[in-house]
Amino acid sequence: MSTTPDDADDQPPSESTSLSAEISRKAARLLGASARPGTNPFDAHIGRALCGRYRIDSVIGAGGFGVVFRATHLAVSQPVALKLMLGEHVSNASQVARFEREAMSVSRLRAPNTIRVFDFGRDEHGNLFIVMELLAGRPLSSVLAEVGALSPRRVAAIGVQIAKSLAEAHEAGIVHRDLKPDNIFLADLPGEEDYVKVLDFGIAKLVGEQDAGQNELTRQGAII
Repeated sequence: MSTTPDDADDQPPSESTSLSAEISRKAARLLGASARPGTNPFDAHIGRALCGRYRIDSVIGAGGFGVVFRATHLAVSQPVALKLMLGEHVSNASQVARFEREAMSVSRLRAPNTIRVFDFGRDEHGNLFIVMELLAGRPLSSVLAEVGALSPRRVAAIGVQIAKSLAEAHEAGIVHRDLKPDNIFLADLPGEEDYVKVLDFGIAKLVGEQDAGQNELTRQGAII
């Protein structure tokens, strides 16, 4: 499993047919009337070269108002995760603010336990996108659902890595504000067990900024 949107009620089903149906349902919610029943309109993006730099290869998952694709950085043939905001949400000021906040917050961070952001902008159609590292593994929430309580040793190892990510963020004046098992990704890396990546800084707060408008960003259901 690769990097996914964090509203995984939402974790993709294991069977490919179920995954396709689930993505189609989310596409219908995301795109509204423009999505035809029984189809996956996200497939229309497969094969396109976004901004001439990123070839979109497949759908990883869909969230509240965005979709994450597996893509390839054409200049260096590097696999990446590409999060794209589509539909009416591009004109929603609060949702755009959250999307931009995620890109700006994470781009300032370099801790190895924080998801890396490589690029951010608008495509030729005006859709916002974020390009991130592509991860293999699964969220902590899936692990907990499968195995239940973790051993103290495992909890400690995961907790230390989370703390390292947050320590750098706090030093940079960034408070995550949405830390939960869905946003703790356990990556599969050679020779590493439970290598943590902290995801989704979309409602992060920059220390010292005004709180005006923050309630809109953090209201229930406003998640990518």
